Amino acid sequence: MGLTITPLQDNVNVPPACSLVGDAHPERRFGQVGPAPSLDEVRALTTVKAPDRGPDATRRRRRRRRSVPSYNEEADLLQRGYSLVAGLDEVGRGPLAGPVVAGVAILPSNLKGRWVRMVRDSKQLTRDEREGVLPHLRRVALGLEIGVSSCEEIDSLGIVAATNLAMKRAVHALSLQPQFLLLDAFPVPSLGLPQKAIVRGDALCLSIAAASIVAKVARDRMMREEDLTYPGYGFADNKGYATARHLRSLERLGPCPIHRRSFAPVKGLVVGR
Repeated sequence: MGLTITPLQDNVNVPPACSLVGDAHPERRFGQVGPAPSLDEVRALTTVKAPDRGPDATRRRRRRRRSVPSYNEEADLLQRGYSLVAGLDEVGRGPLAGPVVAGVAILPSNLKGRWVRMVRDSKQLTRDEREGVLPHLRRVALGLEIGVSSCEEIDSLGIVAATNLAMKRAVHALSLQPQFLLLDAFPVPSLGLPQKAIVRGDALCLSIAAASIVAKVARDRMMREEDLTYPGYGFADNKGYATARHLRSLERLGPCPIHRRSFAPVKGLVVGR
């Protein structure tokens, strides 16, 4: 089909992916490898955008809310002879603390039920909605897994490489290996499988939306557990993102073990202490 397949790299250790309901601190099991990332790279990811407000913003949110992902991409690939098509997405590229988590989902073609309309970009759903959809996904999915890269790996590899590694771990954890991958926004050639990157894929493609939900639920649970281990930063609420409260706590308490030392302003605080 004219697709170039890049083999998986043999020199990258890919530990098993983590259970959604298992170890609350899976990222601590992984070691550190590779060079430190540049500060410019992490600054771009940690910039806090102004809230989207006003009438136009309200209309945009309503349009996004009405947008329901379809199974069109998957159906087209099934028609072309691919029997196992997986959606792949990540959560946690931009926070100042915690792991980056990738989710992968292989969905059947005959999904039915009112709950299916709730499978959409995880950012469009409330916590209760995501938690409500996940049991249905577990029940019907042909494959549903996550992969995790720790904050130490993010600091040593860089956020892009660490995210790709989390995706690789998620795919390797599947008992049924997919024949084609659908990804949100960016391709990952190192996965070594035919793939298609779709802009706004988590809003348009059902399998990617499902992957975004499984990744978001898993990471949020991890960060709520971390909030108990490292109180004072508000991890249960901010999930490690650079909210005003989080930044004030960083100034007052200093970084904790799950803060990303390569991300500004954490790096400045580490150097200054």
